[in-house]
Amino acid sequence: MLYFAETGMRPDTSAKFFPAAAATTASGAAVVDTDPSRPNNFVIDYAISVSNTGNVALSDLSVVDNLNATFPGGWEILNGPSLTVPVTGVQLNGAFSTSSTAGGVTQLIDPLVDTLDAGDTIEISFQVSFTPNGNNQDYTNSVDVTASSPSSNTSDIT
Repeated sequence: MLYFAETGMRPDTSAKFFPAAAATTASGAAVVDTDPSRPNNFVIDYAISVSNTGNVALSDLSVVDNLNATFPGGWEILNGPSLTVPVTGVQLNGAFSTSSTAGGVTQLIDPLVDTLDAGDTIEISFQVSFTPNGNNQDYTNSVDVTASSPSSNTSDIT
């Protein structure tokens, strides 16, 4: 047994699992889309980083990006999505929607290959062409990340 020298107290060893995750999104500035088939569009690059900052693997990793909510005027994936920082145990979802008219699959991670090991980080990048829906405005893209820890069968990490 280990004791703290100054207090004589034993450390609490009952909590062995420390599940935790962190996610960030980054984007470049929107630029005019130069493709003549999209004369009113703009192009923006996105990067999503998801890190397992805990000490246990996180399963059932879900990274959801609802681009329909971000760009209600319409959008299309030009490049990606791709895992620019790949890890073993996580793959992209091949059914992710590539445009606002291609269905509504917003889950970026393959639900069959979705475990992020402790200390691992993935980065997903893609480029979007979007149609503005009116006045000059800011577009806020948010990503929902959930996962399960070994202590639970539910999505307890958000």
